[in-house]
Amino acid sequence: MTVPSNSRAFVSPPADGGTDSLRARLFVDGAWIDGAAGTRPVLDKYSGETIGDVDQASREQVDGAVAAARRSFERTALDPQQRYTLLMKTAALLEQHRSEFAALICAEGGMPITDATDEAGRAVQTFVVSAEEAKRLSGEVVPIESAPGHAHRMAFTVRVPRGVVCGITSFNSPLNIVAHKVAPALASGNTVVIKPPDVTPLCATRLFELLLEAGCPPGHVNLIHGPGPELGPWLVDNPDISFFTFT
Repeated sequence: MTVPSNSRAFVSPPADGGTDSLRARLFVDGAWIDGAAGTRPVLDKYSGETIGDVDQASREQVDGAVAAARRSFERTALDPQQRYTLLMKTAALLEQHRSEFAALICAEGGMPITDATDEAGRAVQTFVVSAEEAKRLSGEVVPIESAPGHAHRMAFTVRVPRGVVCGITSFNSPLNIVAHKVAPALASGNTVVIKPPDVTPLCATRLFELLLEAGCPPGHVNLIHGPGPELGPWLVDNPDISFFTFT
């Protein structure tokens, strides 16, 4: 599968200016950065050829991503209308680049192009549904008046963001599973740290570019790459992460 030339919009094209490979860098605290632990190749799952490289994060970079997400959560809260607008803009950009994402899914994930195109479409809907839910999040009134001594009283619950949400995703759906972590977390007012698999990092990297283009506050979304057996424990040990979602 040939990845289309318009996917050269990746933040770090090949150093020689060519178009034969892509590079999935880290996005930490509003900046695209090189991994301190080097890079690993990303392979086309059908041909076995190298189609890109994925940077590898150090523990300091992982902790920096979590710290950035925590700071952004505390300083740059988005109201429901802002969350809705951000997610709808991202959905529109995903639809605009649907064929590009289908080619990336096909190449790095090994899906047939029909299934890859369907997955890109599902990711669009994931953002649309999450955007709509951002406007509907609410608590409920608890009927306590029937209890003795509680006449003319009322109680209610409210929903509040958890804080930093860490999403660790799987290889078999390299775009939509990332969307399922990012979109609901942002819709409910949280900030995000995403760790996709090293074997399928390209869709997540491209999606982050679209989130920024849609106006996401840079610290709200952070992207790290690296081997799960190393990064997983580093993330689990970090007390600034409030919620984990793992597939």
